[in-house]
This record gives sequence, structure tokens and C-alpha cells, in this order.
Amino acid sequence: MVIDEVQFLSKKVLQEFTMLMNFAFDSEDYCTLILVGQPIIEKTLRAKALEPFRQRINMHYTLTGFTVDEVKKYVEDRLALVHCSKELFTPESYHTLHSLMQGSTRVLNAIITKSLIIGMNHECRPINTDVIMEANEEARV
Repeated sequence: MVIDEVQFLSKKVLQEFTMLMNFAFDSEDYCTLILVGQPIIEKTLRAKALEPFRQRINMHYTLTGFTVDEVKKYVEDRLALVHCSKELFTPESYHTLHSLMQGSTRVLNAIITKSLIIGMNHECRPINTDVIMEANEEARV
């Protein structure tokens, strides 16, 4: 079972998963539970009431977000998927994208999409930091 956006689940719901994981008293694994969510869930799982559940977690991965170079590579790869071979963003714009994304690929995608639209509307090529800042304001509305 995969549960996304787990940071929105209450402690009570997370406690119920403990019962699911108790099935057959750990002699066999009848259920694999994959929780996906924002880093805030780590704080929630440290609650004393969730200790039995936390003890049943076998693997734990935390993604740390992109570096500036990885943002640049990510944007270039996404543009390549639509057969765009031109440099659409200025070199300094990647630093701006990196700082605005706050570790979230969803936020990065929203800012990139808005930047492309605003850049087209303003006939701004390549897309610069000013366009990205405007796109960020629109994406956050």
C-alpha cells in the first residue's frame, strides 16, 4: 500500500497503521506500507504515541532537494523532452529557481511553467530572474 501526502494524516490514523503492521505478530510480512510526504512527517513520527508504529519502519529515506546544478540539469532535461534545444533561461536564473523552490519539485515545476508563459507574453528571451520572480508571485497565489 502506498500513501502519498502522509503529512496530512492525523496521529490517530497513523496509530491505526500499527494494528495493520501487527498482523501475525511479525512472523510474516503480509503488508508493505510505503509512506510518502513532506519532511514535516519526521517530526510527527517522533511523537510518543507513535513509538510502536515508528519501531516497525524498516527503511527511511529523505530526499534533500536539488543543488543549483541539478536544477539546471532538471530544467534542461524537461525542455529536451519537448525538443527544445535552445537556452531559454539565463545562467543566473537557475540560482533564483533553486532558492525559490525550497526543495519542492512541484514548486519548481509551477515556477518553470509560469516563467515560460510570462516570458512568452513579454517576449523575453532568455528568461531572466525578473520573469522568474513574477512567475513565483503568480504560482503562489
